[in-house]
Amino acid sequence: MRESNVVGSSPMNTPARGAVGAVLSGNRLIVRGSFKMLSSDMRDYASDPVNPPNSNITSAFHIHQGSSMENGPFQYALNVMLDDTGHGGSAMGEFTLTPEQMQALADNRLYVDIHTTKNRGGELRGTLMPY
Repeated sequence: MRESNVVGSSPMNTPARGAVGAVLSGNRLIVRGSFKMLSSDMRDYASDPVNPPNSNITSAFHIHQGSSMENGPFQYALNVMLDDTGHGGSAMGEFTLTPEQMQALADNRLYVDIHTTKNRGGELRGTLMPY
């Protein structure tokens, strides 16, 4: 995951780093990740919701569907466990993909990103790439 992969209106400079791995078993996607040195706290969607609100956004670490040159729609939220700094930690999730999402994964059109209070649209982003 890299900040240079985030699609937005202005470039950002962040020391944040992250790594994500995923395994596909049938149509079940198992995702694990870690991150560190975020520029600010993770975005809190209870106090800073998207418009229109989406009750499925339960954390600031998401899977979206879209190409590397666009911000695509939210698909799933990962469960996040923060470390003592509050600016690092790990994430995990297991999701049943639809046929459309399976095709998006095959086409490199599923990505993960982390949203923070300083970078609400995303601070780190990485494409899930099958091999």
